Amino acid sequence: MAFTRLEAKVWQVWVMDLAEPAKASRVSEEEMDGVAGWSPESDTIICYNQTNVYWIGLDGKTRRKVPTSVFYRQDLEWMSSNKIRIHPKNPNLLAVSAGYSETQEGAPADETGMTFTVALFDINSSKRDLVLTKKVWGDEAEWSPDGEWLYFRRLEARGFAVWRVHPDGSGLERVAAGSGPAVAE
Repeated sequence: MAFTRLEAKVWQVWVMDLAEPAKASRVSEEEMDGVAGWSPESDTIICYNQTNVYWIGLDGKTRRKVPTSVFYRQDLEWMSSNKIRIHPKNPNLLAVSAGYSETQEGAPADETGMTFTVALFDINSSKRDLVLTKKVWGDEAEWSPDGEWLYFRRLEARGFAVWRVHPDGSGLERVAAGSGPAVAE
């Protein structure tokens, strides 16, 4: 299991064997905001902070680094609550949950006036596609274990609900009332 842990006022990535939690160990001293997932081979942790997404081996060495500016660009804004998730079978495909930098006319907004969306970013081609239209507020996206669906939290008139959509934006459907998705294998 990979997780972030606060050490000396800095969030860092740690790993732990579930059978031996007392032997948890820090993988990197780099400050991180979250864990995006594991490589398909389970030998690399993908994690992120405001400026980069990192592929860090279990030996603590950074194997790859991609600046977050390549997918946030000018229209999406970094916030510590954003989520980045790696596709379960394609380590080059990221789902990014983020808020728009500017107010989106006619789009739903939360109590702070922000409109959130889910985008896909292909690291190899640098192509970014918005999965949700500007009229569909959504955040906290998580991949299904098979990578066929993105489950996300959607703002509705009476609160939040869990919805899902295929990565190409098709098949949008409400799953259940709730404040956020949790997908497990």
